[in-house]
Amino acid sequence: MRQTAIGFKSKGLMLEGVLASPSGDQGPFPGVVLGHGHPHLGGTMESPLVLNATAKLVEAGFAAFRFNFRGVGDSEGEFTNGKAEPQDMKAALDFVGRLPGVDRKWIGVVGYSFGASMAAVEAPKVKRVKAAVLVSPPPSVFTSAGSWPRAPLLIVAGSKDKLSPVEGIESRIAGFGPETQLSVIDGADHSWEGYESLQAEAVATFLSGCM
Repeated sequence: MRQTAIGFKSKGLMLEGVLASPSGDQGPFPGVVLGHGHPHLGGTMESPLVLNATAKLVEAGFAAFRFNFRGVGDSEGEFTNGKAEPQDMKAALDFVGRLPGVDRKWIGVVGYSFGASMAAVEAPKVKRVKAAVLVSPPPSVFTSAGSWPRAPLLIVAGSKDKLSPVEGIESRIAGFGPETQLSVIDGADHSWEGYESLQAEAVATFLSGCM
């Protein structure tokens, strides 16, 4: 796996990211953007959830781009708790589509908790996004996500997640149709501690099946 630190701009701010891609091949690879969880809960692009998914995606033949939202890690600016961060998600999706070695016609997105909320806001607007995975999304994101069924969508939830309860998610996506899938991992809570590899496998398997 090759990894390269890359900075990119979001509304004048320089954000940090890392592109990971398969070794020994120049691509182009389908690209996947990964948005981390809430920084107040320890979410960064270096969290075990994101790193496990990155490794699995690269193993499956994807170029995985993880990044820190504004005010997180070495990304410039201040964290705004969702007010401006959708701009960061859009900037990352646009940026990956321009990277050499990435197939700009096929981009996927994976969001975790807070990152899932940001993906739900921006990814449906980007035509090159061909599939999405939302891990532990707040059920409330689906009130304004009516356009999600236009592309395959996987929701990964933990059976013991009290912040993103399975029942709340099920009731919100009841009318989404066959393009939307829900995968419930027994025993996992919102932290996904001890279940990082299982969610990573679910993410990579789903996106590979969308190719």
